[in-house]
Amino acid sequence: MPDRLPTDVCLLCKQNLADKRASHIIPKFMTKGMLKPSRPGGGNQGFIMGTYGKRRFAVVQDTPKQDYLFCTRCEARFEKVETYTARKFFSRFRNPAFRTEFPVDNRSYYDSNNADIMRLVNVSRGMMRLLVYSILWRASVCSLEMYKHFTLGPEVEEILRTELDSVLTDTEPGTLAVCDTYSNSEPTFPYVMLASAAKTDETGNMIATFNLENGRALILANEFMMQVFLDGQVSPSASGFNIRAQCPEVGLFSPAYWRSFVGRIARTAAEHRAGNMGLDA
Repeated sequence: MPDRLPTDVCLLCKQNLADKRASHIIPKFMTKGMLKPSRPGGGNQGFIMGTYGKRRFAVVQDTPKQDYLFCTRCEARFEKVETYTARKFFSRFRNPAFRTEFPVDNRSYYDSNNADIMRLVNVSRGMMRLLVYSILWRASVCSLEMYKHFTLGPEVEEILRTELDSVLTDTEPGTLAVCDTYSNSEPTFPYVMLASAAKTDETGNMIATFNLENGRALILANEFMMQVFLDGQVSPSASGFNIRAQCPEVGLFSPAYWRSFVGRIARTAAEHRAGNMGLDA
């Protein structure tokens, strides 16, 4: 896709002109810790994994964004979901004062010693699903260099566009009201979200997006990993949570296992030639 122009039509509503500049693909609140210097006077500590010729890693100066993807109204509709999920989950779940809102079950679906399940008891399932779908869809439809080899294909893109456009409203209460019904529907594309049980400098600091070769898409956004099952076939290790749960759930790895898991992804991707960001997983 060539660079977008302000005379182009918004990719979401397909009605208004795409007049919004600097639309983030991954919400900035999910990656803002990557932009902090690793030491006083030092440079940014985060990295983007993308297709940069022989340089597969680029230091983060800002989270990826592009001009003229959406109209101002549709950008604001995305922001309602982002503001809600940032306030209700992302800004709270590591704060001990909110521990009762995020109880942890030792269900150990991925590994008997390494993965538990955190339940987001006060967070809308529909809003979390919209957040994941919006990130996935934006990464596929944008024309940024780092995402040029990430694609969902026209059919999946249109399914997600239609779903997002029909559920997102102009207000947070309005979208929450629609989500009362939307949350109870089977997800079009099941997904799981994973994180490290404890945050350290070694458990984040990377943005990466991959088409996996078995009908899945994977987005790594700092300390969170989102895996979406595009063919509807959920892997056995993920089938026990977040698919038909009463509230959103996040799988928690031990910090050591998370480092090895993310490190394996980075090493595997680095072995591929520039321009081929697929993974065998």
